[in-house]
Amino acid sequence: MSRTSKTPLIVTDIDHLSLIADAFIAAAGNPQLSKNTVLNIFAGSLLGKGRNWGSLKATTSPVFTRGLSLDDLVPAKESSSQEMPTWPWRLVKSGLVMSLDAHSTQVLLKPAELPIFYETFFSAQPQPVFNGIYGVFSAIEDESGPSIQLDHDRPDGTAVQARFPTQRFFDFIFLRKSEILETIVDRDIGDRLHSAFISVCEGMVDQDGLFVDLAGENEAYARIIEAETQPERDVRLDQAAKDAVWLYLATLAHDARLREAFTNGEVNTLIDDILDHQWTLISDALRQGLDAWTNI
Repeated sequence: MSRTSKTPLIVTDIDHLSLIADAFIAAAGNPQLSKNTVLNIFAGSLLGKGRNWGSLKATTSPVFTRGLSLDDLVPAKESSSQEMPTWPWRLVKSGLVMSLDAHSTQVLLKPAELPIFYETFFSAQPQPVFNGIYGVFSAIEDESGPSIQLDHDRPDGTAVQARFPTQRFFDFIFLRKSEILETIVDRDIGDRLHSAFISVCEGMVDQDGLFVDLAGENEAYARIIEAETQPERDVRLDQAAKDAVWLYLATLAHDARLREAFTNGEVNTLIDDILDHQWTLISDALRQGLDAWTNI
């Protein structure tokens, strides 16, 4: 669906919003108007009433103002009178789905598989094949360019094959990471992994002084952490627990043992692995969030 307004779209980042706030305050000439007030107004307008600048800074994926979506960034084709869909698939609670033929809609990937899929094909050390729950995905390159091919066997034994441009998969997962992550932690294994990381978070903050340790790593972290209120810190910690779920699932692309446990639904095995070996992903997720705006 296309947006109603045809006004120009503006794509910006946190740094530029902060500069705009500086310019706004300078022009207003009101000593009682603080930069924090202006930034909170920006955040509330973008994320919704009650959300503040800390919430916006903790966001790790693109933010679209209400009424807009990623589809609005795709230019209309002048040669076509009919709008084409931005993606051949869509994200629902059960995963990434699309119509492989005229008769049925098929789940291609479960939500929790998407970080593994992304790491398999788009990491610094990509692999050629991803064995998904619903089919086998293979990286191919021919005269039309790099593609990802799906080979899937229907329950009736019918073999289905589909091929997609690699860049479209990358763009979809990268630009909709926040939405995908919310879908992952909302149900099943993602929900339980999220709960495990929250437990780890609480333990690390209460017992190990995690934020104190991070503040000691560099001055930029220290400035951000010292300036945060407790509600802002709670938002940051919850986001870190979610981001850690993504980071953990991505590691399964390179760990055959845990990948098999994940495929077989042995959630307790994964949670035990988090508690025993992967708790440092919380620190990695917090650093990822802090690094996103250390220059603010």
